[in-house]
Amino acid sequence: LVEFCGESQSGKTWLAMKHAVEYQQRGLPVAFLNIENTFDEDRANAIGLNTRDENLWWLVEDMGSGDKWADALAAIVDSGEFALVIVDSITALIPREHYERSFSDGAVIGVQARMVGMLTQRLTSLCKRRNVTTILINQFRMATVKVGLKDTYVKKSAGGESIGFFCHMRFWINKVNGLKGIVFSKDGKDRLAGTSIIELIKTRYSTPGLKTEFKIPFGDYEGDPVNE
Repeated sequence: LVEFCGESQSGKTWLAMKHAVEYQQRGLPVAFLNIENTFDEDRANAIGLNTRDENLWWLVEDMGSGDKWADALAAIVDSGEFALVIVDSITALIPREHYERSFSDGAVIGVQARMVGMLTQRLTSLCKRRNVTTILINQFRMATVKVGLKDTYVKKSAGGESIGFFCHMRFWINKVNGLKGIVFSKDGKDRLAGTSIIELIKTRYSTPGLKTEFKIPFGDYEGDPVNE
């Protein structure tokens, strides 16, 4: 069970799709849960993903509330039919209490964190039992914590603290902002790619704290495969 958590437009989905391409090249099927409704097939094909072969690809859409998505995800992993399952994203899982609630009703606190906690707890054992890798794409949120007498903001992953406990590996991704992070064409007119830094903040299999930098090509440009 793996978390890809990062800023908006930092390359989380791109990185997950690159993993999917590697699985497909080995003949292993991939399921993609399009919870955000932002899947771009043209972009996926440009990255190298095969979205036409039903034996290698299954796109899941329009399940409704987060509870239905969670049940579907657990069933997909438990089926053992897919070597890789990508969840895009944890942040978009809207609990039934919010999904079916009137805007005039009062707020219900903590329901998403509890739902995600139950989900990750179940997935931890299912992934091991069925030998399935599940990538949970997630997004940073700002949380208020007390430091001395002052309140300060810290960056945390959405979905509560359970993700950090139950995931086997956690990757946090940050964009390199400004001109430093942009890859221009030789004539300097076109922006070919952006840059992000990924850090392995937790792992049960190797050394934590490893960092590396990678490019996120725009459009059909795929960059340097050796560098990738």
